Amino acid sequence: MVDIELKNEDGKIVGYDSNGNKIPIRFGETEHDSVTTEVSHTKQDPVVNVKAWGAKGDGSTNDTQAIRDALSYLKEEGGGRLFFPAGTYVVCENSGPEKTFDLTDKPNLEICGVGYASHIKAKDGVAEGVDAGVVIFHGGENADIHDLRVDGRRSTQGKLSGSSDGGNFVQLGANSTLHNVWSVNSTGDGVETVGDGVSVSDCLFRNNEKRDIHIRGSNTSVNDNLCENCQEGFAIKVGTATTEKGNISTVEITDNVIDNPVTGGISIGQKSAWATDATIVSNRIVDSGGHGIRSETAAKGLEIAGNTVVKSAKDGIHVTVTERSAADCIRPQVTNNTVRDSGNSGIAVSNLTQERVSAAVASPRIKDNDVFGAGQAACRVSNTDDPRIDSNTFEGSQKQGLHVTSSVTLSRVRIRDNDIIDNNQADSSFDGIRTYADNASISALVIRGNEIDSVGEPQHQRGISIWDGAGSYSSVHLRDNTVMNQTEVAYGISESDWYSVVRGNYPSEVVDVRSLTEYEGNKAYHDGSGEMPSGPAFYDVYEKKWTSLVDGTTSI
Repeated sequence: MVDIELKNEDGKIVGYDSNGNKIPIRFGETEHDSVTTEVSHTKQDPVVNVKAWGAKGDGSTNDTQAIRDALSYLKEEGGGRLFFPAGTYVVCENSGPEKTFDLTDKPNLEICGVGYASHIKAKDGVAEGVDAGVVIFHGGENADIHDLRVDGRRSTQGKLSGSSDGGNFVQLGANSTLHNVWSVNSTGDGVETVGDGVSVSDCLFRNNEKRDIHIRGSNTSVNDNLCENCQEGFAIKVGTATTEKGNISTVEITDNVIDNPVTGGISIGQKSAWATDATIVSNRIVDSGGHGIRSETAAKGLEIAGNTVVKSAKDGIHVTVTERSAADCIRPQVTNNTVRDSGNSGIAVSNLTQERVSAAVASPRIKDNDVFGAGQAACRVSNTDDPRIDSNTFEGSQKQGLHVTSSVTLSRVRIRDNDIIDNNQADSSFDGIRTYADNASISALVIRGNEIDSVGEPQHQRGISIWDGAGSYSSVHLRDNTVMNQTEVAYGISESDWYSVVRGNYPSEVVDVRSLTEYEGNKAYHDGSGEMPSGPAFYDVYEKKWTSLVDGTTSI
């Protein structure tokens, strides 16, 4: 039976349980069921108000021990709710304890407050040089943490060193949630997760020393957070600096806003561990001090889609593997992103090593992206087999619109239906589309259906350029491209001995076609010189002459 208290409220009998919760009742007809509840009950988890255990929350009293006592009680009860009413709770000790509140042996806790007004802050002046940073909450499985403000007071601490970087929430365990939390001024991470099945959502992270969100477990979701002014490290990082955790799978990073991270926005992978099925979707990253989004050791299932990246000092989106990678990055999807004003390339997909020693990026799909104002090439693809670069807009880059280069053997390079507008802002030798085989071979190269409108002096660059660099090509197809603002050989397509098919490409400049290189099926707009009328013309491989499309006459 459940003990209930009956009260007369406005002439009605109302029941309350031992926690003060109102419950419905009814009156029976026999002495055995004269008063019963209408709902069944199981044992309820205890609710502990930290002030009931001696915490003051006055902004000056150190409440560390009172909160520890409350946690010890909940441990004995097997879990429950730790509640922080509005107030400022000073915690930590002069020695810089590694674990101010150790939750590793206290599962099934709900730790909550009323929101921003429930303020937990580290004591000022933790001793300089201690062998740990300031750690406020450590561990915790099946924890539900919400509606709190946690402040590590980074700027008021001594210079901390040692094995731990500190952090407001460190090694958050399996099946835990962090939501509607302000985690600020940490001496390390805003939150570090090590367990699987963790969710971090609707939180604000600001001015943290290391990372805002550090993911080291699988099946993790990071959604709808605001990250501001992360001081060192990427604002959101997936992976670990050591290999003891192993590989990570199924990570979702969506709808976050990242503003002014000193090192970078979002990073996937580190050292020999790798991440599979990582999804980075609909995030906004502004003023990154490095790459906006970086993937170093992602394996299969990488999706980078629908993100907006503005003013990254390095690449807007950077996908690669290095000598540390233990698995190939297979078919990464880079789609529907908007990248503006990056310091280097807008999108860069590459294998950084000169030889594919243990891992490689393979079969990337770069599609439907908009890249504006890149400091170098709008899109750069290096040492990457079977890339497909389709239906993108690359506009206003300082150098090439698209640069494909390799020092290893590549095949099946597809470049289709891209709009390249006003590239070569540097007004130098930068082509709209450039491929470069650096002492290697590229086969099955298809450049088709692209529109290229470059700026700068035409003699500086070509619309499409195929360079061999002591390498070689085979099966090169150039079809149905439109190249504007060019007057060089083949109306903006460079001379090469490697072409298999050059057909149906459309220039816009009026030129004397007789000065153009003679490729089968090439088209140009004749200026009326010689015996041919002005107007469209094509090179007839059978007649071995340029032929007018107006009246069929041929040039001399």
